[in-house]
Amino acid sequence: MSELRKSVLFTLVLALAACCLVHQFSTAYAAPVINQRSVGAARRTSNRVANAPGDKKNADQSLRFADRRRRDLAAPLVPLPFNNPFTDSKLSNFISLCGTCQRLLPTLKLVSTTVDDPTIELAFKTICSQSLSFFGYDTDKVCPGLSSRYVPAVVSALRASYLTPDEICSLVNYCIVPNITMGTNGQNSVVDLTPFLTLSERRNDNRPARGGDANPSGLMQSQQLTDAVQMLALLFQDRLPHARTKASASRRGGAQTAPHVARFDRAARVSTSATPDLARLFGSRKSASRQPRSDPNKLERRNFPTYTQGVSPNATIRVLQLTDIHLDLTYAAGTKVDCGTYLCCQPSDGSGTAGEFGDYQCDLAPRTIRSLFAYINATFAFVGNSAVTNETAANGRLDFGIWNGDNPAHDFWNSTWTKNLNRTATIAAILKANLPQLPLFPTSGNHDYYPDNLFDPRSDMYQLDGLANVYANLVPNNTLNNFRYLGAYTTGILPGLRLVAMNTQFGYSRNYYVVLNSQLDIVRQHQEFLVTTLTNARASGEKVVLIGHVPPGTLDATPPYGGAVADLLTQFQDVIVLAAFGHEHLDYYQIAHAVSTANGTSVTLLDQPTRVTFIAPSLTPYVDLNPAFRVYTLNATTFELLDHETYFFNLTQANLDAKASGAAANATRLDEIALSAWGRLYSMKETFNMTDMSTTSFAALSQRLRVDEQLASLFVTLMHAGNGARPCDLESCAAVLYCLTNNAIVNYYAGCLEAFETNKRRSSPAVPALPLDYFGRRC
Repeated sequence: MSELRKSVLFTLVLALAACCLVHQFSTAYAAPVINQRSVGAARRTSNRVANAPGDKKNADQSLRFADRRRRDLAAPLVPLPFNNPFTDSKLSNFISLCGTCQRLLPTLKLVSTTVDDPTIELAFKTICSQSLSFFGYDTDKVCPGLSSRYVPAVVSALRASYLTPDEICSLVNYCIVPNITMGTNGQNSVVDLTPFLTLSERRNDNRPARGGDANPSGLMQSQQLTDAVQMLALLFQDRLPHARTKASASRRGGAQTAPHVARFDRAARVSTSATPDLARLFGSRKSASRQPRSDPNKLERRNFPTYTQGVSPNATIRVLQLTDIHLDLTYAAGTKVDCGTYLCCQPSDGSGTAGEFGDYQCDLAPRTIRSLFAYINATFAFVGNSAVTNETAANGRLDFGIWNGDNPAHDFWNSTWTKNLNRTATIAAILKANLPQLPLFPTSGNHDYYPDNLFDPRSDMYQLDGLANVYANLVPNNTLNNFRYLGAYTTGILPGLRLVAMNTQFGYSRNYYVVLNSQLDIVRQHQEFLVTTLTNARASGEKVVLIGHVPPGTLDATPPYGGAVADLLTQFQDVIVLAAFGHEHLDYYQIAHAVSTANGTSVTLLDQPTRVTFIAPSLTPYVDLNPAFRVYTLNATTFELLDHETYFFNLTQANLDAKASGAAANATRLDEIALSAWGRLYSMKETFNMTDMSTTSFAALSQRLRVDEQLASLFVTLMHAGNGARPCDLESCAAVLYCLTNNAIVNYYAGCLEAFETNKRRSSPAVPALPLDYFGRRC
C-alpha cells in the first residue's frame, strides 16, 4: 500500500472516530465543546455584505464570530501525554469544529468510495484504541463494538449521499448558520412538503457521486492529510470528556427551591408486588403481515371507558408522560460509577459507590422503576387502579398517557437488535401490568433502534415491524399500520381529540442516514402524512396532541427538521394543543415562532410566537439528574393546556436513607424508602406565577428569565429535576436560557446567542463566547 494511501486511510479512520466517538461519547456529559458556527456561510455572507458601502465592519464582525472558539471551559482539560503523536503548534490555528468538518469531509467522501469496509474497520479499531486511551476509556471494551456497528454506517451513508461536504456539515449541526429557517417559505406560506430533505437545494437527480464532489482539487498532498489528522486531534481534545464528575451525595436544594423539593403531597404506601420480573423478557413475535396503510382521510377512533366521555365544561383531562426510561436491567449497587466506558454500575465494574437506587452517572435501576409504579398506583386514580379513587388520590386522576421512547440502557457499543427490542418489550410489559387499563400511546426514540441512533430506511424497516409488534400490546394493531411503514401513526383519543406520533429519526442529527433524506421517498411521505392528518383533523373539528422523541430546537435536531416542525406548529396552531417531546433528559420548553423573510434575503426574522414545544425530564438519572415524569392538565372541553406538573425521585435522599438503614434494609424496607422518595416537584403555572399556559405567557416567562437571576436559578434547578440548587448568572446562564427557551429552531438559538455576544463585546471584548451546549448533551 502506497504511503499516500496509508495517509488517506489514517485520516479517514480518525475522522470516523470523530463521527462515532464525538457523537456517541461526548454527549452524555456537560463537556466543553467548540462553539459551532458556519465558517463557510459566514465567509460568503462577509464577502457579500462587504461589497455594500459602509458595511465592512459588520462583515468582519460576522467572520470573527464564525471563526471564534469557545474559551471558557466548564472543567480544565487533562493534558495529553507527552508522547501524543498528534501534537503540533499549528493546532492552535484550527479553532473551528465547522472548519474541521469542512476540511475533512471532502477527503472522507472520496476515500469512502475507494477503500473496503473491513480495511477501514481494522484501521479504525487501532486508531480508536490509541485515541481514546488518552482520555481514560477502556478501549478493549469500547472500540471493537464501535467499529463493527458504526464504521459501516458512516461509510455507507457517505457513499450513497448526493449532498456536498458543506451541506453535510450544516445538516448535522457542525456548521450552524444563524437566523435561517429551512422549513418554511415565509410567514403566510403553505406548508412545504419537503423541508426534511436538503439544505440549499432539492436534489432529485439520480447521478452517481462524482469525484469532484468529494475532492474538488484532486488528491490531497501528504502535508494536507497531516494537517487533517492534527485537526481531528484537536476535535478529540475539545469534544471528548476526560473524567466523569461524581455528584455529591450531600446535594440539597437551596432555600429558593426548598418549597418544591421539600416533602411531597402525601405519604404513599402500596405493595410493589404487581411489578413483573424484569429479567423475563418478551418472546419475539412474528412480524405481522403487511396491511394496507391506514388512510389519514379516514380518521379511526378508539373506544375508551365512559369516564372520559360526556365530561362537564369544568372538568379536566390529565395526561401522564414517561420518557427516556433507559432501564438498566444489570444495574448493581455498590459498583464503580467511573469505569472507563459510557455506562457504568455494572457487576463486572468492580467495587464502588453506586447507590441502592441508582447513581447520577448511571441508568435507571430496576428497584427504582418498581417504586415509580408503586407511587403512581398509590397517588393517582385511573381506571383499573383499585388502590385509590378520584376523591382519595393525592395527585388526582390520570386519563391517558404518552410514552416517548428511549428505553434501552446506554451500552450502545455492546447492543444488538434483539437486546434493544427486548428492553422496549420489557418496559411495555411493565406498563401493561401496572397501568392495565390506562390508555398509553408510544413513540420511538433514537436508542430504540439498532445500532443505537441509526435508522436506514433502505434496510431497517424490519425494526419498525418489531417495535409495532411490541406497541400492539398497548394500542390496537390496525392503528400501527402507518407505523410499520413510516414510524408514525395517528389515532383518536377522545371525541374531538386526536394523537399524532411522528418519527423524529428523520430529523435526528446523529442518525448518519439523514444525509440520504433528499433521495428517499419515505421522508417526503412522512411529512405528507403529518400535513394530511393535521389538515383533516382541522376539517373534522378535532384538536391534536403531537408527540415525538427529539424536540425540534436542539443541537440533535437537523435544521430542516427544526424548521419543518416549527412550520407545522405555526400553520396548525389552531389544531395542535400540545406538542410533547423528550430526548434531552432535561425539563424545559421551547417556543416556535412564525417567520418572515427580511427584505427578500435568505435571512429570516422571527415574528409572533405561535406554539410551545414541551420537553419532559427523563426517568433515567443519567447524567446528574433526579428521575422524573410529567403530568399535563387539559380543559376537557376546549383541550386548552391548563398546567403541567413534574414529579421526581429524590435519588440522593433515597440512597442516604438506604445507607443509614444498614443491615435493617431488607427488601420491604428498601421499597418503603423508595416509595417515600417520590413526590411532586413543582407546578409550572404556580411556581412561575403564570396567568395561563398560553404561548404568550411562555414568551413573557422567557423574557423574565433573561433579567431575573433568582428566577433563572430556580428554573435551571428544576430543569435538572431538583438535583441541588444551581446558580444561573445573567451574563451567561440566563442569556443561554432565554435563547434556548425562546427558539424552537437551532439556527435562531445560535443567532440569539450571537446577538448577546455581540452586545457584550462592545463593552468587554474579552468576554468568553457562550457555548451552544451550555447545559450539556446527555442523550
